[in-house]
Amino acid sequence: MALTWEHFIWRRRSRLQIGLPLHGPSLATLVKLIAKNHTFIADIDMERLAATVTLKPGVTTHEPAVVIIVIRTRGKRHEKQLLQTLSSFGYVCKPIHPARL
Repeated sequence: MALTWEHFIWRRRSRLQIGLPLHGPSLATLVKLIAKNHTFIADIDMERLAATVTLKPGVTTHEPAVVIIVIRTRGKRHEKQLLQTLSSFGYVCKPIHPARL
């Protein structure tokens, strides 16, 4: 496999599971935030769409949309900085470890 220039700049590869808030920033804002933090987006998958569920009369539950994003960062410190930025905007981020893939 030939190494491209992305592998030299962005060494650390991570998968993040990100919940999009109901009344908050959108997926487009998420992509812009990631790009402004100088992070390479390798892949985006929609895991679950937003849904409103009514199990009992008068009780409504909203499930937020969830996306999985594969990113490449310069290192662990760069990844932590990105996660802090995303959480400050209201996104719920969880790293997915390779054992769970």
